[in-house]
Amino acid sequence: MFLQGGLQACGIGWNLPRSYFDGVSAQGKVLYSDKIGELDLGEGLKLPLYVFFKSDWENNSPYLGQGWMLPLLESRLEQVDENTFKMWMPDGWYKFFWRDNKDKNILHSGGGWVAQIQGDTITTWADCGWKVVYTKGKIVSMSTPQSRTFVYLYAANNRISEIRENGMPILRVKTDQQGDVSGLEMGGKVITFGYGQKPQVQNINGQNLIGAVTKSMNRVVQADGVTKTFAYGTTNALEPTLAINDDRVIVWDAKTKIIKKDGDWSYHINPNVANFNANVAIDRANAKGQHQYWFNESWLGRETIIAEDGSKTVAEWFVSGTLAGNIRSIVTTKNGTTVHSFSNVFDDKGRLLRINSNDFDARRTYSDGSNSYNEEIVGHNQQMINVSKKDKETTIEAEFAGNKIKYSIDEKGLHEIK
Repeated sequence: MFLQGGLQACGIGWNLPRSYFDGVSAQGKVLYSDKIGELDLGEGLKLPLYVFFKSDWENNSPYLGQGWMLPLLESRLEQVDENTFKMWMPDGWYKFFWRDNKDKNILHSGGGWVAQIQGDTITTWADCGWKVVYTKGKIVSMSTPQSRTFVYLYAANNRISEIRENGMPILRVKTDQQGDVSGLEMGGKVITFGYGQKPQVQNINGQNLIGAVTKSMNRVVQADGVTKTFAYGTTNALEPTLAINDDRVIVWDAKTKIIKKDGDWSYHINPNVANFNANVAIDRANAKGQHQYWFNESWLGRETIIAEDGSKTVAEWFVSGTLAGNIRSIVTTKNGTTVHSFSNVFDDKGRLLRINSNDFDARRTYSDGSNSYNEEIVGHNQQMINVSKKDKETTIEAEFAGNKIKYSIDEKGLHEIK
């Protein structure tokens, strides 16, 4: 499941930027992403190095060329309109911020993120400790919940030359004699890049034309020696293509940037002509007769998935108020029959009262004025579980086929109660 309303990691998740279908975004555009390395900073902190390519990406990456982004180095914060800002995070995901109703220098976003504007500098932070600072839209520093701060240094060409911690470089951007980025150096390990020509296909009055040829990454050699290649071209109809490692070819529409083909999969997507940035229904099929469908209507709090076996799953969640992000229900049907169901019931304080599924039924009763509760869970096989939560300790009593067990869970872990 790729749930827009599901649980999200606090701060920066460091997950690979991708959507439900590999290779295509929720807007139906090409989205190829990959991990090319890792920045090992000690004390258990490892930051992944991601790259991704988008068919609708008009910006030229100062590191990888047209169509690409290296988010750890290209994280930025852009003003969309008078009251809206878009933050491209260091892991490649993005989030929107909106001005506070009373203080226009304060911005709010989901996931516990807040930002403050001070002249050309915008400081963003999450309530779990992550902080990213931007000056004139470009990232200048990033701090972790453990109070480790990484400072970004820029060269005269506005390209990052180093990332430092406590004055010592942890990442260096290497360049060749032509000034192109040749690689990244991290603690003695090196990732190298190569570049090739990429035709810029334009659709003018319904006709595809090659308007220019630009330079983009065509090879990356990882620190472990693994090489990945990328080749750019066109079909006979001058539709732009991206070939990955010579065994996967992605084709997209030059005008709408909508994906048309990815390997064996052919896509059928109707673009939203009123808003090309809106999510769309994505339908795809292959020569084996397999069919899949996905539509994430995030503004409605609804996601629909049709799997290869014909089963249909509809998930719904709250999109506003106290319950925003919490799941309402998940229902899977096949051939007109419900094969799985799950639903939540909350009170007016946002507390979970009941969980109902085709496997079990759970009900909670709360102590007055607190979040402490007793929970009774009855499985449809008549198994019984009682859960009691008070302050930081949870007690679980379960009965299975006449056998009773009792555990307590606190900050130190799980303990059996004899």
